[in-house]
Amino acid sequence: MPSSKASEHRDLETKTPIKVFKLPEKPPSSGLPPKKDPKLTLLEILKTAGGKIEKSELRQKAIEKGISQERFESILKALLETGDLYSPQPGIIKIV
Repeated sequence: MPSSKASEHRDLETKTPIKVFKLPEKPPSSGLPPKKDPKLTLLEILKTAGGKIEKSELRQKAIEKGISQERFESILKALLETGDLYSPQPGIIKIV
């Protein structure tokens, strides 16, 4: 009979990994909101600040929201080039 127990044990071992590696239909909630478009995130930060903010403060808040510094710079440049934002004076960013 020991061989049948060993066989049973092997069956359990082969079935267990299948259950362990089965992907859930929905990803588990990590408590973080779903990622938004980084451009929208920058615009929301600006709106929350009253439409005007120092570039360094905007950068810091963007980093806190998960946007890398490099990504922040490229998004800010794009928003300035498209006219969504402007800089009335050095270091200050405003919504149009």
